[in-house]
Amino acid sequence: MKKAAIKGKNEYWQCIRGLCILAVVMIHAPAAVDYELWSGEFTAWLLIRQIINFTVATFIFLSGFFTNPDKCTLNYGDYLKKRFVRLLIPYLLYSFLYSAFTVLRTVHLGQSIDWKGIIYNFIVGKSATPLYYILVLLQLCLITPLLIKIIRKKNFWSKALWFVTPVYLAALYVWNFYKGTPPRLYETLFPAWFLFYYLGLHTKLNKDYWEKVVSKAGKLAFVILAMLLSMGESVLLIFAGCKSTFAVSQIKISSFIFSFCVIMYVCRLQKRHSNNVKSFTGKFLKLFGDNSYGIYYIHYFFVIIIKSIFSSLGIEKIWIIYFILTWLAVSAVSVFIVWLANCLLSKSQKGEKILRLIGFK
Repeated sequence: MKKAAIKGKNEYWQCIRGLCILAVVMIHAPAAVDYELWSGEFTAWLLIRQIINFTVATFIFLSGFFTNPDKCTLNYGDYLKKRFVRLLIPYLLYSFLYSAFTVLRTVHLGQSIDWKGIIYNFIVGKSATPLYYILVLLQLCLITPLLIKIIRKKNFWSKALWFVTPVYLAALYVWNFYKGTPPRLYETLFPAWFLFYYLGLHTKLNKDYWEKVVSKAGKLAFVILAMLLSMGESVLLIFAGCKSTFAVSQIKISSFIFSFCVIMYVCRLQKRHSNNVKSFTGKFLKLFGDNSYGIYYIHYFFVIIIKSIFSSLGIEKIWIIYFILTWLAVSAVSVFIVWLANCLLSKSQKGEKILRLIGFK
């Protein structure tokens, strides 16, 4: 999610990051969860979500894939310091800002402030919906050197670790069918996403093996079939009595199969594309990819604000227009702010430091 201007950044993967961040913003655009079950709006929302549910898994995969194995194993302390500065400082900053924003909105509405809830949300990455992802990365960073050593040894544990996420998923399904609702913080615990981080590291360290897998599994037909499977499962989960929030979730069996197929497919496409992006579409996606880390932090501010503006204009009455316009407006404003900040501040060392601290670089 870093800026591609940094020397050595692969422009193809920046485009993939751009596609992912656009999908993230779309996920946080107005949902149709409150519409009548199986209404046109609800059904459209349900199906759209299945199409874009590859986003977080792909970001997690890329985080593992672009990890430097030698740097993080040779000097664990230095690796942790750099990763925590990159992740924890922006996380604390934006958790504070989103919390303050919540307090101001609550006061404006004349409601009482739930300080315990605000503190709890600050700690567990719930001050804003997207922030849980940063806590997941922090957890995975702590165990990365150990994972690299295990993968290199190619022993029993290197195979056993593939089952961490499937076991977690099985427990999640049991909980959902028993309780009727997902457990608290189920998406924030690292086992939920471990499979894709481990896949990224494994692909990095065993390139010859994974090139063979990609050549067989990285096909568009598999992506389409997996997407249809995801749509089918989401419908079945609702009929089985699960909440729609779980049915549309990125954390379910079919969504993970779909994410795996998408990852294999983009890995295969990477061989067909040069590092130099020339098309308009490529440059457009690269712009978002270059600024994706900053967009991830700030876009939810604009989701709240723009939704409120559009609601006051009555646009929310036609959900699909409300959904698309919010997505487009939030994406445009977010990328412009991060891009502009980089243009203004990247010319000095002090400016570069500020950009890193606020997650814009």
